Amino acid sequence: MVQGSDCFTYFMQWGLDKAVLRHIWEIVAGNSATLTQPQLTSCLYLMDAAKRGIRPPLKLPPGPFPPVVGTHTHTQAHTHAHMSAGAQKRTYDAKLAVLDFAS
Repeated sequence: MVQGSDCFTYFMQWGLDKAVLRHIWEIVAGNSATLTQPQLTSCLYLMDAAKRGIRPPLKLPPGPFPPVVGTHTHTQAHTHAHMSAGAQKRTYDAKLAVLDFAS
């Protein structure tokens, strides 16, 4: 958990208007004085979008947030002492998707 007071100085360094930062906090954390790691990630994602000129949404969209675009792949694993020959390894390649919340 991260205290809001610990985030304040860092968030202000982004150069965003206080009203924008307050709105982002409200839609992510509500009235809570703390952020979980996923909530901190959501705040940073929305702050980055705001720096790019994308206005934050009125509320978070349904589903996982921030949105991630990725693919699951199966690759042949290297032979290790703890893996049997031919064992499959699952990997995930992900990128954050940038949404235009106005649409």
